[in-house]
Amino acid sequence: MEKSQEIKPFILHILQEVDEEIEKGLVGITLNVSGNCHLMPVERATGEDFWILCRILKNNPYINGLDVRYNLISDVGASYAAKLLRKQHNLIYLNLMFNDIGPEGGELIAKALHKNTTLKHLRMTGNKIENKGGMFFAAMLQINSSLEKLDVGDCDLVS
Repeated sequence: MEKSQEIKPFILHILQEVDEEIEKGLVGITLNVSGNCHLMPVERATGEDFWILCRILKNNPYINGLDVRYNLISDVGASYAAKLLRKQHNLIYLNLMFNDIGPEGGELIAKALHKNTTLKHLRMTGNKIENKGGMFFAAMLQINSSLEKLDVGDCDLVS
């Protein structure tokens, strides 16, 4: 890895479980790194942690879903999510609910979806993308015909 950052223990544990599933021959795996898991105490993932996940997912054909709801991804992580959406062609589900993503992060993700033809379901609920970010998603929907579900509830969109 290019950056000198350790993988947090809870993320490492999740990745080890995914490796076991891959060894069993499973495909179409959703990587669940949700920050509100009550089964085990977790430290919430940050934008920099999301960078690590993106590096792992970039060339992984077995994982087609990523659930990182209720973390602290912010606009930093949104920029990595945008890069992932431009480069990873297996991802069909992405849950970014309640991650403190603002208008700038919303813009980056929406623009990345202009050319993405694989993502089918995106959940942005609870991120404060506001009208500015919402308009970028509206423009993206004019171009992207493959996205089937987009959830932007509670994103501070006002009329």
